Amino acid sequence: MYQTAKIKWDFMLPDTKVIATSNSLEKLAKPMRSRFLTLHVKGYNYEGIYRNCC
Repeated sequence: MYQTAKIKWDFMLPDTKVIATSNSLEKLAKPMRSRFLTLHVKGYNYEGIYRNCC
């Protein structure tokens, strides 16, 4: 349930996926971090992506 000062919202989002990138997780609260899978990937650039996919 999400509640603002005047409105209460009760809803579900089945099969919802969140994909995000970040340079640092320091500012993200630990309870929030625990809900995500953290993947560490090597640095990349657009030239490397193009070379590998096309």
